[in-house]
Amino acid sequence: MKKSNALVLELLICICVFALVGCKASAVVEGTTKKPLPTETQIEQEQTDETSEQVEELTLEDLLGEDYIDLITETITMNMENRMDKTPEVQYYPIVEQAPVTDYVTIDADLPFEINENGDVVITFAAGTLTDEAQGEQRFILPRMYY
Repeated sequence: MKKSNALVLELLICICVFALVGCKASAVVEGTTKKPLPTETQIEQEQTDETSEQVEELTLEDLLGEDYIDLITETITMNMENRMDKTPEVQYYPIVEQAPVTDYVTIDADLPFEINENGDVVITFAAGTLTDEAQGEQRFILPRMYY
C-alpha cells in the first residue's frame, strides 16, 4: 500500500508540473500587463540618448567655473605665445598686434566646444580667425588640471 501511495503522489506531482508547463503559467500581478522586453538596439539607443542629453547640458561655466571667460582667454593667449616661440613663421594676430583675443573671437556662453577622450575642453576656431587662413583651423586644449 505504501508503494501505491508513493506512486499516486508522484503521479499527482507530475500532472501538476505538466499542467503548469503546458499552460505557460507565470506569476502576474492583477491589473498589470506584461510589456515586451526591449531589444539590444533599443537599450543602446536609450543609453546614447541619455549620454547625448548629459553632454548637451554641460556648459563652459559648468566645466570651467564662473571665471571661464578669463580662463579661456588666458589659456588661448598663452598657447598662441608658446606656438609662436616654437614656430616663428606662424603669426597669431592678437599677439603680433598686442590686442586681446576677444578683439578677434567672441568668448561667451555660446562658444562651441568639445570634450576630448581625456576629459579636456577643446575649443576650435575657424581658419583665418586668429592667424592666416593657410594655418587652418586652430584648436586649443584646456587641460583638465586647470579646472
